[in-house]
Order: sequence, then C-alpha cells, then structure tokens
Amino acid sequence: MENKQFTPTDVITHICGYWTTQAVYVVSRLGVCDHLKESPKTAGQLAKLTNTNPEALYRVMRAVASIGYLIEADGRKFSLGPLGEFLKSDHPATMRSFVNMHGDSWHWDAWGKLLDSVKTGKSGVEINSGMELFEFLKREPENTQTFSDTMSNLSRRVAPVIADAYPIAGDVTIVDVGGATGALLAEFLNKNTKAKGVLFDLPEVIAVAKTSPGLSSVKGRIRFEEGSFFEKIPSEGDIYLMKYILHDRDDSRASKILGTLRTSVPKSSKILIVEQLIQKDPGPEDRSRFVDLEMLAVTPGGRERTEQDFRNLLDAAGLSLNKIVPTKSPFFVLEVTV
Repeated sequence: MENKQFTPTDVITHICGYWTTQAVYVVSRLGVCDHLKESPKTAGQLAKLTNTNPEALYRVMRAVASIGYLIEADGRKFSLGPLGEFLKSDHPATMRSFVNMHGDSWHWDAWGKLLDSVKTGKSGVEINSGMELFEFLKREPENTQTFSDTMSNLSRRVAPVIADAYPIAGDVTIVDVGGATGALLAEFLNKNTKAKGVLFDLPEVIAVAKTSPGLSSVKGRIRFEEGSFFEKIPSEGDIYLMKYILHDRDDSRASKILGTLRTSVPKSSKILIVEQLIQKDPGPEDRSRFVDLEMLAVTPGGRERTEQDFRNLLDAAGLSLNKIVPTKSPFFVLEVTV
C-alpha cells in the first residue's frame, strides 16, 4: 500500500461500493439467475416473471452485466455471466443467500447505523430493533432461514481446506460444538471413515440439521445432541470442533463458552477453534478488519481477534493454546487443550 499512488477515483470506488451491493442484491433476491438457467431472456420477459417494472429492471441488469454477472445481447436480451452462475440457487458454490442477507433491510439498515454503533458500542441490529441479533432472528423466520443458509454455504466452501489443514485419523469421536447443519463435521467424517460424530447445537438448529442433505454421506455415524454451549457440552469427544463461534460474542460471553469447554471436555481431548485472525500486516485479500466491522454492526459485541487476543482469552479460561495451523482460506485452526 505504501507505494500505491492514490487518486480521488479511489475514494469514489470505496464510497460507492453500496451501488454494487444493492444492484447485485436486486438481481439475486428476484431470482433472475435462476430464470436464466435454461435460456436467455429479455428484460421484459424477466419483468413478467419477477413482477417488476421492465424499464427499471433492465437498468439494474444492464449495470450488473457490466461487472460480469450477466451478459447483454441485442434486444435487451440477457444470459448468465460467469459471476451470475454463483447466484443460481442450485449451484454447488451458490452465494445467493449470502448476497440476499447482505442486501436485506435488517442487515442493510444495521450497517446504516454504524456511526451510532461507534458512538454507543451497540450493534445496528440492537439500535434498530431493540433486540440482540439472535433474539431478533428467532422472531424473523424468513431472515433466520437466509442467515442459516448463508452460514451453511460459507461452511461448505471452507470445510474442505480446514479438514485438509488439520487431518484427523483413527477411531475417534468428533464433537461439533454449535455446528449448525454439520458441514464441517461431515467433511472431517468423510475424510476419516473410522471416526464418529456428535452434532451439538440448540434444539431448533438440530431440528433443521436432522433433515440436512449435507449429512447424508455420514448417516449412521453421527449423533445429534441438543443443548447450549453456555451451559454444558457433551463430554465423550476426542476432538472438539468450534468454528466461528467466539467471533459472534464479546469477551465476557466468549469466556463463558470457553469456561464450559474447560469443565466439560476431557483433558486428553483436543479442541479445534476455527477463526479468522487479524494479522499485523494484512495481505490484499485479507478482509478480517472489515469482517470485524460486520461484527460491530450486527452482533452483540462480537469481534475478530488477533493471536494475542485469543491467547489472553484462553489463558483466562485455563486453556492452553498449543499451536496455530493456517489453512488455504481466511481461517486458522487453533489447537487447544484443557
């Protein structure tokens, strides 16, 4: 960054990023790319399918075509561009729910309160709704589904590289703490056919996980257990996974979760905490500092942390950080023992 020559255009690029966010969101939320899977269509045809204004829809589609989501031909006819493939609902690496969540009003409005968050320390969700994130989502089924789908899709994307970075062998029991629909657990079990798994989460989450197609490959090797990681965690594991749990919470709540781990987990077991780390010298693809702002805007005190932040949390909880394993993703695996 030190040698880069900046111009006012760089400021325009940064400050107008929301133009792109909302334009791509409109195309995603309307399901335009699903409608284009089979064949190209005109803006007029798509307007009828999406119950929108033909001229307004055309203008949005023309804009996102300029950045690779769609391809415009003569007669205002559109087909899928390379990025548009990722907005199809059935694409193996779909990003549609991710785009939808970031453009939906509850999330969008939370970021609109970032200045107020800086002044008060409260999240934008709490400022707007009077509720913390997870309480808010419980009362918003559609938003909860989009949030859950987003987290599941992101987990499926990074699970293979996490499992590759920290291979688990042998006849072991792997407990996924707060594992949602079990994408990471399934990846570890698929790589080690001798292992068994326990998926541990809140009752409403487990109810969804039991019907998840992502667990079909490990059927019969996984047990579901309901509960809260603030209270008690299954004690029969050899390996404990905890991916992206601590970053949603402030230090006080994160410490409470770690305290539950310390009292529940056998001393012979290993705890694998999977999180991003804020690096001293961020590379060009390092978004951890802005993910940290996402935590400020949306979660009840959540934050991304440095290695030293984690060491402080773990030391205070009576846990030992043995090593940190990088992955071919933004995540690191922190190997911890009691």
